[in-house]
Amino acid sequence: MEVSKFISKCDEYFAEYEATGYRTLNGYEKIYSLARHNIGDPKTVLRACTYLRQKMVIMRHQQKLNHEKYFPVLDAIRDAARQAPAQGMPVPLETDWSELLKIVIENRKELCFFDGPASSPLDEKLDTFASSYQRLTSFGVEIVERDYQFYISEQSYRIIQSEIERLCAAYGGDNMLVALTQRLGKTFNSTTGRFMEYRRVSMGTTSVQAALPFGYLFALGVKHAGSKDFRDSSHFDHLLIFISDLIVIFEIQPYSQFEAMHLGEEVMLDFIKKNMLYDSLVGLPQIKASCAFDLIKLVHTKFSEANYYSHNVKIKDVTRVALALISLSDTRRFTTVTAKEIASKTGISEFKVQEVVARVLSAASGSANSELVFPPSSLAIDHYFKPIIKVGNQYRILTKSIASLGALNAVCNCISRPDDEWSNPKDSVLGYAIEDFLRDKLIRKGISIFHGNRIGGELELESDLICETNDKIYIFEMKKKGLTRQALSGDEPKILSDLADSLLATHVQAMRIENVLKNNGSITLANDGNEKTVYLNGRAVTRVSVSLHDFGALQDKTVLQRILTIAVFSEVRHPDKKIDENLKKWRKHSAELKRLAGESGEIGVKGRIPFYNSLFMSIPQIIMVLENSDTPGGFFKHMASLVSMTTGSRD
Repeated sequence: MEVSKFISKCDEYFAEYEATGYRTLNGYEKIYSLARHNIGDPKTVLRACTYLRQKMVIMRHQQKLNHEKYFPVLDAIRDAARQAPAQGMPVPLETDWSELLKIVIENRKELCFFDGPASSPLDEKLDTFASSYQRLTSFGVEIVERDYQFYISEQSYRIIQSEIERLCAAYGGDNMLVALTQRLGKTFNSTTGRFMEYRRVSMGTTSVQAALPFGYLFALGVKHAGSKDFRDSSHFDHLLIFISDLIVIFEIQPYSQFEAMHLGEEVMLDFIKKNMLYDSLVGLPQIKASCAFDLIKLVHTKFSEANYYSHNVKIKDVTRVALALISLSDTRRFTTVTAKEIASKTGISEFKVQEVVARVLSAASGSANSELVFPPSSLAIDHYFKPIIKVGNQYRILTKSIASLGALNAVCNCISRPDDEWSNPKDSVLGYAIEDFLRDKLIRKGISIFHGNRIGGELELESDLICETNDKIYIFEMKKKGLTRQALSGDEPKILSDLADSLLATHVQAMRIENVLKNNGSITLANDGNEKTVYLNGRAVTRVSVSLHDFGALQDKTVLQRILTIAVFSEVRHPDKKIDENLKKWRKHSAELKRLAGESGEIGVKGRIPFYNSLFMSIPQIIMVLENSDTPGGFFKHMASLVSMTTGSRD
């Protein structure tokens, strides 16, 4: 449906049919039924409704169109499209828009949408979109429309890239980073050890403004660090608006608190991709410095032998320098240091420090994020893997929470990929070390844990970590596997592959242990000559999939439940055989998850919410909960609250 034709038809029917008479009991059901007879593909109609709203608000900005006159029509059509067709009712191949509009407008007295205000606070996002659309098109950016969606034309990429480079060069990368960290510094939280720039979502009663894309701007600042500048703040203000407008047109920002709760299989992957892009471009991947410091210290202890090296430097020297950089960094600003200062902190020679930094831990000025162009991709952002930038004879350490993540990533990468070549044996040793790290943290809090191999029974099982309380059993299953840069850049098959190797794999393992407990009443585990039998005793079981790094929005409870539920009720395939090969693990794990969920009553039981007792947490998140728990009981009280927390905020 083309917007001018939509408006023309609506005007025609508004003029022809008066809204007279009184509303009849359940009259709206009859109108929806009549309307549904004229709707072909409801998904296409729903997309069209969203598009027409956007288009008409743009026309209000451009032509002073009274768009609110038409919004109730779209609201009614949207609700009709969501109704399931009556049993046996023939569904037309195509939507008859003319008849559909006639039915709604002729019978508008029966529909509540025509009673009150046509707009809600959430509709402010349409004004935000229209304003960004106006500014970009005025600048010369072409925005094309396909299949009821808006896209920035590929022909405009060069124009956009040129303007971004001009503004960054004019203001200077160093100035950008200072200005950004000053803004972010106000949000720094000492408890989490991070900048806390929250997603702001609405329950429908408040408006949501466009988010500032800190991640993208920070990456641009790193790219231009050390460049000469003119220090004109108007360039920075222009850049903020320009980048924000581009992100708005991407339409990756969440606005409604409820949009994750009823996602269908057909839109789930697109929803995940948009949230990953949001995390990459708006969010700033970080880690609390103390958590990274402790993890690197563990690595230093476990991998100090001479055979652990990468790029001709010893891992133990890499860890020493990484720890020093975290110590020398500042929470709210960049720190400039020399090799001599780092050497003094590490106790190793200045020459060794320079070697380690050059080969593993830094990017030279002008080379960090050098491949970052428009449209931005995580594949071109490397400063999350390098904690410092070399500028002349000095080093600029990123802010503490960002530098800590870069240092940890660089250290882990040296072990898993020595000389940039994958080593599965070394990666496995690293994985076991990280599992020990979490176990040790729980033990230090006074929490009784057990892990090991199952004794007896036909099915061989290994449990990473089990904790007990009087009323619950917690099964933690760990995979250090994180989201690859390909997944973060929006590669859909890679997203599913990464989730299969992390979330699905750990959840399958946890559910196998749970099913043994439910079927046998107990499970016996052995580790280092010690045995322990865990008895179910009627207790509830909570499954916790554990990752090393954050998975962003995917660890929100509501999103997690939808991912797992859709996984068990769908089979993902791709027409390209090579790409489809990468989806085998997803199909394998989702099939096993479905079998286990069916056996345990997780699915197929009336009134039961699938995967309600499931969590997906990173080690830093678990450590944060531990640090803010005075006792073991306090920790489990927090964990229990996380199970019932369905905010939909995706923070």
